[in-house]
Amino acid sequence: MRRILLTFSLLFALNIFAESPRTGMMELQFGFFTPDIDSEEALTTKPYEDIFGENGFVWRFEYGINIWSGFGTFAISFATGNFSVDGKGVYTDDNTKKSEDETILHIVPNILFPINYSFDTHPFPIVPYVKLGVAYYIWWITDGVGDVASANGNDAIGGKWGWEAIFGFRFLLDFIDPSAAFEFDNEMGINDSYIFAEYRYTKIDDFGGEGLSLGSAYWNFGLALAF
Repeated sequence: MRRILLTFSLLFALNIFAESPRTGMMELQFGFFTPDIDSEEALTTKPYEDIFGENGFVWRFEYGINIWSGFGTFAISFATGNFSVDGKGVYTDDNTKKSEDETILHIVPNILFPINYSFDTHPFPIVPYVKLGVAYYIWWITDGVGDVASANGNDAIGGKWGWEAIFGFRFLLDFIDPSAAFEFDNEMGINDSYIFAEYRYTKIDDFGGEGLSLGSAYWNFGLALAF
């Protein structure tokens, strides 16, 4: 055990002195989630379940700038991406009867993370991190011909404020092949490469307001590059 710890410490020290200065991080994130639309108290039916019936694919791109490094790294970051799920419309007089027309729910999640902390100043390849941010989700629903759908004279389009909290772990890929990581840094300016898994809790309901609730709790995965 002591020999393993010594090896980790040596690799970490070599990495600190060999790599170029760190300024930030980029992430590409993937996941599946179900927006919590059916939780609205005023609803007597489950419109999301009736129309779409399943979770949808979401991806995000996040870009962060380091603001302080010492006992870990504090950063500020911004993320945006896209979510979509398709289904079949239902008739207003009988929500058990499916229409032949396809409908698609689109969501563009935008999140600013003023709190973004990574505990990366240790000799192990696993890096825990936490994030807390303010979110604004743009949403719209399209009909069978791709136009914005409408009901009772109202277009199915809007935006919702909320917040997100994240806890995750990154695994340092540099540990697998340090020489390749060193060359990647020299040639591309990428200090470290990670794969990660994170648990996201999102509350997107205009901070307790009325209307659609687009939040959820789900797992996200992806690739992160520190530069």
